[in-house]
Amino acid sequence: MEEFIKLVANQLNADEKDISLDMELIGDIGLDSLGLIDLISELTDHYGIGFDSRAVQRFITLKDIYDFVCNKG
Repeated sequence: MEEFIKLVANQLNADEKDISLDMELIGDIGLDSLGLIDLISELTDHYGIGFDSRAVQRFITLKDIYDFVCNKG
């Protein structure tokens, strides 16, 4: 989980201590569709997994993405 948080924080130019898995992608983090694509791209490159569009549409919190990564890894 620490590695995931570090990657997300780096992508968002945020401090790791300010990132938690319960944060909402739009409400708390303020990601727009381009920001989400950038984050997914970074995670794809790092973890070597693919994200299908149906899964991405269901992502509401960082935990949703984290769980997806854990289940694919």
